[in-house]
Amino acid sequence: MPQPDIRLKQGAVYALPNGSELVVGIGGRGGHYFLYLPLVWAGQGWVISMPVAYEVDGGGSVLTDEGRATGWCVEDLTDLHRTVERKS
Repeated sequence: MPQPDIRLKQGAVYALPNGSELVVGIGGRGGHYFLYLPLVWAGQGWVISMPVAYEVDGGGSVLTDEGRATGWCVEDLTDLHRTVERKS
């Protein structure tokens, strides 16, 4: 089965089907995506332990912060065409 073409943008705001708005953080070499609540993302400077709301795995599934499947996939995320800057 081919891997999905995941093209989420760092700092961009996306909405889940339930209306939750989340900001994308890209980890590692660009192949791992984390979804943060906007207030967490815009908070103090980058800390590795910043609480993650969701994660997108390599297959495009959206997982909870505990690694459980949500039933959503990357295609379910709606780009809201906004970004949130990080404080340095």
